[in-house]
Order: sequence, then structure tokens, then C-alpha cells
Amino acid sequence: MGKKKHMTAGRRPGKDARKENLEQGMAIIHRSPLFAGIGGYVRVMDRRAVGKEGAAVVSSDGTIILNQEMLLTPAQWAYVIAHCQLHLAFGHFDGEKMPMDEDSPGDNVPDTGVSAMGGRPRCDPALWNLACDMVIAKFLADMKFGEPICADPAELLPGSLTDEGKIYAYLKE
Repeated sequence: MGKKKHMTAGRRPGKDARKENLEQGMAIIHRSPLFAGIGGYVRVMDRRAVGKEGAAVVSSDGTIILNQEMLLTPAQWAYVIAHCQLHLAFGHFDGEKMPMDEDSPGDNVPDTGVSAMGGRPRCDPALWNLACDMVIAKFLADMKFGEPICADPAELLPGSLTDEGKIYAYLKE
């Protein structure tokens, strides 16, 4: 299915509240002039498709899988869905956008499902995902869209780090 990026949280009360909140969160996305147009193929599944503590996962093929067993508020669901959509819209799966680490030979990098100029990217996939998550968190915070489900890791960064590549380089140090 390709490389995946996860959003996590973890509460488990009543099934009806979970379903209703998820539907309301999706409705927030559909009413948004920005996010209604971004797209992504959204599938609602159980936690086995996402992971026990995961709220959602997005794949390079445009599939966004939501964990119907999570209890999030509608604003949190809207945030999670928008976060996944922004990974797609910002090209975070595009090998050409990923940094190339000189100290990391491409042949020894685990296959992330993303091609970089005919080969595999030479970056640390976990650090690249974190750098991308930080850019998305800032974007959503600046828009005042939704409600995050976890602390914003970008608050720990210097203010001069504003794009994925710079954040990735900082995290590598």
C-alpha cells in the first residue's frame, strides 16, 4: 500500500459517540472550502487497519484510513483528517521533496514505498515524517482549524525553521 504516516490518541468509550463524532468531524471537513477540495480516499475501519493507538493513517496512494474505535471530538476528527490530507497536498510522499542524506546510502534504506529519482530516498523516514508533521501542525494552528490530539512538537524548534527540509536537517543534528 505504500508508506504510511500515523496520527495517534487513545480513548475508548461508547460506540455511538465514537461514530457520531467521526461523522461530525467528516462533516466539518466537507464544509471547509480548503479541505473539501483536497481529497484523499477516506475509509473508516477498525483499529487493526491503523494500530491499537492510532487514529488515522495516510498512504502514498491517497488512502486515508480512520480508526472508528477512537473516541475523539468532532474538532479532533476534523484535525486528524485535515492532517492526513495535508501530507498528500504538501507532497510529503514525493521522493523529489525528501532530503538526501550523504551519510545514508540509498540501498540500505528500508523501502518506504516512495521513489526518489528512480531509487529509494536516502533520508530517515521517521525523522522526515516528524518534520512533515511539524509543518502540518503549524499550518493547522495558524489556520485555527480543528483541535490537535497531541502536543505540538514544533514548539520545541527555533522559529527560523519553517519548512520540512530545514526541520529535517535540524532533527538530524
